Amino acid sequence: MKNKILKIAGLAMGLALVWVGCGKVAGPLTPAFFNPPIVDSFDNGEVASWNFDSSNPVNDPLAIKPVIVSQPVYQGNGALECIIHHQAGGQDLTTYSFNMILPTSGGATVFDMTNKTLSIWVYFKSGLVSPPNQVGAQIFLKGPTTPCSSNNYWYANGAFINLTPNHWIQIVFNTKAPGYVSTCPPVDLTSTVNAGLQIGGAGSAVFTSDGVVIADSFGYN
Repeated sequence: MKNKILKIAGLAMGLALVWVGCGKVAGPLTPAFFNPPIVDSFDNGEVASWNFDSSNPVNDPLAIKPVIVSQPVYQGNGALECIIHHQAGGQDLTTYSFNMILPTSGGATVFDMTNKTLSIWVYFKSGLVSPPNQVGAQIFLKGPTTPCSSNNYWYANGAFINLTPNHWIQIVFNTKAPGYVSTCPPVDLTSTVNAGLQIGGAGSAVFTSDGVVIADSFGYN
C-alpha cells in the first residue's frame, strides 16, 4: 500500500518531536532507545541547509522554507517547523521533501553512512488526516550517482513509524536494515550527501487541512 508522504530532508538522524498541552512541551512517551551525538539541535536559531526539496505528484507552489520555532521543542530552545500544504479543491500532494546537505567535515562533501544509525525526534502538531490516526514518519538518505532512467540520485529510507498527535516520537533508521532502497540507481551509502525526514498519511490517508510538523535533535553514529 502506497504511503502518502511529506518529506523534510536534512542531515537529521532520528527526529521525533512531540508537543503536549497548553503551550508546554512534554518529553517522549517512552524513554529514548537511541541517543546518538547530535548533529543539528536547532538551538542556534539557524535553519542551516534544511530546505524544501520537492513534492509529488506536482511541485507545491506554496512551498516555503522551514523555520525555527521556540515551542514546542524536544530539548534545548529551538526546533524546525515544516508545513504540509493541503491542496484545497485539488489533489493532495502525496510526497513532500525537505532536505539538508550534510554538514561538511574536514573538507568532505560526501559521507559514508554504511552501518550507521540515524535518529530524529518528531512532533505532529496539527493537521487533519482522513482517515484519522494514520500519520507516520521515516528517515531517508540520498546521494548522487550515474543517472538511471529519470533519476540522478539513489535513495534509501528506514521504517515508517506511526505518529501520535501532540506527542514527541523518536524516528530511527539503521542503514544495515533499510525499509526501502532504490535499484535504479542502486544505493551507495558511501556517497551520501543528503538526509531527511518523510512525514505523511499511511495507505490511502490524505491531509484535509494544512499540517504542521516539528523536528528536533537530529543525530547519528
